[in-house]
Amino acid sequence: MIGWWGAVGYGVLGAVIGVPAGFIISASRHLFD
Repeated sequence: MIGWWGAVGYGVLGAVIGVPAGFIISASRHLFD
């Protein structure tokens, strides 16, 4: 069973993965546009 800490962990993990990925995608769009 995933408790409150599991939800927090998933949120942090998603932010750590999602923020750099979004930055790279937007940067590459600027470069290749």
